[in-house]
Amino acid sequence: KKNTKGRDGNEQDDSLINQHSFSKMMRRYMTASVYLVGQTAGKVFSTTYCARQAAILGPIPAAAYSLTHQIGFYISILCNSMTIAVQTLLSREIASSTKIPKKTSLQQIQRDDNMHSSRDILNVAKSSIMASAFITSCISIALFLGKDLVLTGMTNSQVIHEAAVNIFPIFILTQGKRFP
Repeated sequence: KKNTKGRDGNEQDDSLINQHSFSKMMRRYMTASVYLVGQTAGKVFSTTYCARQAAILGPIPAAAYSLTHQIGFYISILCNSMTIAVQTLLSREIASSTKIPKKTSLQQIQRDDNMHSSRDILNVAKSSIMASAFITSCISIALFLGKDLVLTGMTNSQVIHEAAVNIFPIFILTQGKRFP
């Protein structure tokens, strides 16, 4: 065990610093995990409920829902990849701007918890939000304008195609729940 001198001049165990950092990190991780599990459960429930309601209406609405759901699923994957890229950029920025000297006391860590450059991190967050909004808006507009072409490539049935074209504007409007 290594000991360092704290601000008060008394010796402190370095493992206390590591335990404090680890426990704080785990609390944040668990909080984020609970939110993510809740969001995922909400998506699964709403998707299942909508599929069931479409099935109640009959095979044509169910097939039209299935087509639009597939498009939404692919958009969701694309948006999730953008979210992961932003999280990676933020993590890199936080890690590169957070420097904790070797001989830092537990009190200093608690006091200087925000040692990173918040301006740089805020710039990355703002830029990524604007880029994500722009990209998802472009995708929505392109899908709306090219709905016939997209749906023609997904089904040969004219009846299902017409049903999907009729619900496509509503589908585009409700896709905001899928975007980060």
